[in-house]
Amino acid sequence: MNRAPVQTSLKELPSAQPIYVLPEDDLVGEVLIPCLGSATSYDCLTAFFHSNALKELAPGLAEFLSRPIGRMRLAISPLLSHDDHEAIKKGALEEPTVLAKRLSELYGSAKVDQSSLVKHTLECLAFLISTHRIEIKMVLVKDGLFHPKIRIFSDGENQIVVHGSNNLTQAGLISNYEQVTVSKSWGEADQRVITGRLVKEFDAVWQGKKSERLLVFNLPEALKQQIVREYSSANPPSPEDFWEALAQDRGMDVTETRPRVVRPSRAKTFEIPDGLNYERGDFEHQGRAIAAWENSGRQGILEMATGSGKTVTALIAAHRLLQETRSLLMVVAAPYLPLVAQWAKEAERFGLTPVLPGGETRKAEKLARVQAAVRNLRLGISKVECLVATHDLLCDTVFQAEIAKYKGPALLIADEVHNLGTPGFINAPPDGFGYRLGLSATPIRQYDQQGTDDLLQYFGDIVFRFTLEDAIGRCLVPYSYYLHPVELTPDEIDEWMELTARLRKLGWKASDNEDDKKPDVEIQKLLNRRRRILEQASGKVALLAQLVRDGDLQQVRHTLVYVSDKGREQLTAVNRLLMNTLKLRVHQVTQEETGEPNLTQELLDSFAAGDGIQVLTAMRVLDEGVDIPEVDTAYILASTTVERQWVQRRGRVLRKCARTNKECATIHDFLVIPPSDVDPDTFGPDVVKLLKGELTRAMAFAQTSRNAASPNGALATVRPIIARYF
Repeated sequence: MNRAPVQTSLKELPSAQPIYVLPEDDLVGEVLIPCLGSATSYDCLTAFFHSNALKELAPGLAEFLSRPIGRMRLAISPLLSHDDHEAIKKGALEEPTVLAKRLSELYGSAKVDQSSLVKHTLECLAFLISTHRIEIKMVLVKDGLFHPKIRIFSDGENQIVVHGSNNLTQAGLISNYEQVTVSKSWGEADQRVITGRLVKEFDAVWQGKKSERLLVFNLPEALKQQIVREYSSANPPSPEDFWEALAQDRGMDVTETRPRVVRPSRAKTFEIPDGLNYERGDFEHQGRAIAAWENSGRQGILEMATGSGKTVTALIAAHRLLQETRSLLMVVAAPYLPLVAQWAKEAERFGLTPVLPGGETRKAEKLARVQAAVRNLRLGISKVECLVATHDLLCDTVFQAEIAKYKGPALLIADEVHNLGTPGFINAPPDGFGYRLGLSATPIRQYDQQGTDDLLQYFGDIVFRFTLEDAIGRCLVPYSYYLHPVELTPDEIDEWMELTARLRKLGWKASDNEDDKKPDVEIQKLLNRRRRILEQASGKVALLAQLVRDGDLQQVRHTLVYVSDKGREQLTAVNRLLMNTLKLRVHQVTQEETGEPNLTQELLDSFAAGDGIQVLTAMRVLDEGVDIPEVDTAYILASTTVERQWVQRRGRVLRKCARTNKECATIHDFLVIPPSDVDPDTFGPDVVKLLKGELTRAMAFAQTSRNAASPNGALATVRPIIARYF
């Protein structure tokens, strides 16, 4: 299938370097194929010693066929034997006859050659001959060899000349040590001199004006027609055919990875889906976000509420960027495999064919998929490649090195970008991305100013904000918020106080932040144990049972329960309650499930349908990004003091869902308080700090709820607690 070339001018080839050393440098991908995709004429002086030399012409020749205005001039010379030269000297045969005879013999050997590249080249030549787009001349040097390696590409105004030692045979492409120089007519003074000189040299040879020792003859018509007759087809050879041929010559299948032969992308056109309005209506903020990013030099972070369409916004921004750059490497990085799968699904909706290197089991396989995508771009086979990977793979130095091999326009989209403010990324971030877009509902790293500063240094400032408050009632549904106090048992509060005393002996103060990692490992362990008491307070599961029973069990569906991630006891107890006692259809979602993307998708599909799984129980993994808009009821049994987690969880429940005609959502939150039968004065400032953490979350949820001031709303619940302890 023909494809329009990526470039329209040779000047638009940013990857063409002045010198290449083969085989490690990619002359074919960075110069030959892109040039042939832009050139209106292609002139070539080369020795045609044997049938294998046909392979020299193979790279990019099919690409040239896709430009119907392109014309080619080929000056070749067969290697004559001693007897051939003697026959000419004695006048027994004329030069054209000897040359034609030798070329005919070489063509005959080419017909039986097992090389797929030879066959591919002959098919290309046949098509060019049949469409009158090629002229071929034979060259003979008296008492010498015709041995130039000169290729001249012109777009009608500019020229690129490739010259050097190489024969682009299979060995030249794969294993030979070769040196090639690339000169440009608009380059430095010496490049302009070289380009002008070699263009004149070609013209002199072609017109037979070089010298008396160099003789030039037209290729016999009979030989041209024989090539057309035996190798022409209804459709011209395609770039895909070249890669298939090269793979076969290497004795490999194109799907093999070492060495990797790229199968050209067959992706649909990257385009914004019909009916997607990002400049007006409920989602007009997406257009404003894109404009803000573009006005900031296409670097920066978008702070957008969960459910406001960060993924769509980023893909639209990438599409608009491609309209200017004309080619683009997109790397999307997300923290978890379910998010990776979700990004891939959305990318497909935009007509992309995403590459998912994280789906491979071995690192070599992951990198091979990356290499294939990068090479597609370098060879001009595709104009856009979309890699969707995990944050871990993005931080891998080998992955970064493969990405850096592409010198063209590259965009990094980092979803949940706050997760990258860690030493693993900050100490060695990828530097091959000229365009950077960070996405997060909560880009500021709580308790980690240095990590936040480092993120802003790499991605750019927060250039646009669209908060949860902005989104509710527009792209998020309103919600009712119910706060349920859970008293600690005497044993639980005693253990909590005992752990607090031990922390004080180690130098911990009540003003310290529990979720801010401490250099002292022992302090961190004690803080985790103390937080676990709050998150897994025994009264929570019993209260959950009462709340669920108060409703109609037959109508329970699209319900999400968040449990503590500090141990599995609470998860096990909740699952047992919901499945065994209440007889509901329940499935947990933990790292075990999300480690298998297909299983995760099956669970979410069953949950979304409403007639399968009624309740999902989650340990933290559904906090960020995973799209389950059908959720309309959530029970939050456990939360940390990290604000980011609250915002993410709330937004997860508030997404609009046309499938279920979702108009509002309900959130039940479990607030831990000390035992009511104990005098508050016995607890001191430590319990006050405990309550402040819980109440801060509760007030944040209540502030944007629609029932905050109602008799059963959050404010009515917290007033007596505040009066008792503050």
